[in-house]
Amino acid sequence: MDRRSAFKGYLLLSAGLVMGPTALSLLESCKDRPRELWTPEFLDEKEMNLITTIIDTILPRTTTPGAIDAKVDIFLDTFWASTLTDDEKVEVQGAIKAMDEECLAKFNRSITDLKSDQLNEFLQSQEQSSGKIGRSVWGKTVEKTQPIKFYRSLKATAIWAYTSSELIGEEVLNYDPIPGNFEACVPLDEIGRKWSL
Repeated sequence: MDRRSAFKGYLLLSAGLVMGPTALSLLESCKDRPRELWTPEFLDEKEMNLITTIIDTILPRTTTPGAIDAKVDIFLDTFWASTLTDDEKVEVQGAIKAMDEECLAKFNRSITDLKSDQLNEFLQSQEQSSGKIGRSVWGKTVEKTQPIKFYRSLKATAIWAYTSSELIGEEVLNYDPIPGNFEACVPLDEIGRKWSL
């Protein structure tokens, strides 16, 4: 992988974090879209099924909602359609195709046709070969960044969207609505410790 490809991988990985307000508004717009009436804006049906399969495996429904419940797959398609340049869109579609071809070479099946244990094995291999962003402390890099593959950017963006969604914010994470309830007269001993900021 050359330096340009590594940089583009990092760009795709960090896009969700850099574009905070834009990405959040796109995420918010996805929550009210009825899944049965929705059609992808960017990916074709095969690519969309592949992405949905991967993120449903990474963030499945258990006792809490999964990525599909939070409409992360819809967000990813909308996000890529709205924010990537034409060249970057070609790269994303090429990366999806390359990942599926790698799966075909290993298992003689597409990602969407794998059994659960095969899919887990394939995604673990993608995890190990996808490179990592070097850690930094106070803006100074303390670890070398490895070349980032598409899987890492997909996973990072999916996790960001999942944990940033209203559904997960209210049903899974601790949620303290602001400004909250107003209680005018409360005895001091009932207040307890102050909240830190």
